[in-house]
Amino acid sequence: AIGNILLDLTGGTLSIAQLMLDGATEGWGGVVGDPIKFCLGFVSIFFDIIFMIQHYVLYTDRTDHDAPRPMAQDAADGCAYGTDV
Repeated sequence: AIGNILLDLTGGTLSIAQLMLDGATEGWGGVVGDPIKFCLGFVSIFFDIIFMIQHYVLYTDRTDHDAPRPMAQDAADGCAYGTDV
């Protein structure tokens, strides 16, 4: 779901922002001293941007044919069915 991608993008952005703020206030040794967190934030943002381009640019008019259909309720006996009969 695109909502999870947007949350992940927010998390990656805030992680990079935290490193930048820490570096500006306490010295840049924290940014250089934790390269895994720095790179992980950028990798996360990179892939989130790819997924967002797919969702908002490339496949905007796609309808989801695999989505489950709502179950119809039979008024006579209360039986529920979800397939074409």
